[in-house]
Amino acid sequence: MTSPPVLRVESVSKTFDVRGVRLDVLDRVSLCASDGEWVTVIGPSGCGKTTLLRIIAGLLEPDAGSTIVRGARGSRLGATALLPQHETLLPWRTAIDNAVLASEIAGLPRSRALGEATRLFEQFGLSGFERSYPWQLSGGMRQRVALVRTFLSGRSILLLDEPLGALDPLTRASLQDWLLTVWSGLRKTVLLVTHDVEEAAYVSDRLLALTARPAAVQTEWTFNDLPRPRSRTELTFMRRRAEVLDVLLGGMG
Repeated sequence: MTSPPVLRVESVSKTFDVRGVRLDVLDRVSLCASDGEWVTVIGPSGCGKTTLLRIIAGLLEPDAGSTIVRGARGSRLGATALLPQHETLLPWRTAIDNAVLASEIAGLPRSRALGEATRLFEQFGLSGFERSYPWQLSGGMRQRVALVRTFLSGRSILLLDEPLGALDPLTRASLQDWLLTVWSGLRKTVLLVTHDVEEAAYVSDRLLALTARPAAVQTEWTFNDLPRPRSRTELTFMRRRAEVLDVLLGGMG
């Protein structure tokens, strides 16, 4: 990191009671992210990645440890923007009206919100579909609308919970490029969780691997020495991706 962190997670642990059975999910997880940095947390399915994001967003409280957003240890609700795994577009609103919803809630004038959304629709390949309803859009297009809404939330820290996980490989790769293009222009701080090794290596400045549940950070890599845009077939990239995969597979054994 080249600047002080705007997000710090310090030794966060979380346990749930599931029908009287103790379920340990997070075990003293620590991480940080600087302003404008893209940090990805990767780990096996069910290891607690979503729980971690919900704690950072203020939707859950940890049993131990703390989360500090821009130096504040108090309530975290509204301090970040969380995009869940499955898009939650409102079926009675058009694509553009869904995209500006967070901006409207934040009090941004509608004309300004529509202007910003229109520009992002162009970048995300959605021009011409502004007045379409969610049921008229493909899965990839709906997810792009949800991503636009998250970027327009007015929050400088974005929490992305496997936002591309339900898409086919080609659509997913295209959206990764679109997402990086928008991020490079707006320079939001992004914390992404995923179980896709190639995606993590392709988009990240830094990458943290979690163990199986109860999740703990086992390894961290720096990827910002790799030039952008990255080539998925470049030898150094492929070696680094393989290293991450080896660690994950070893942690599952």
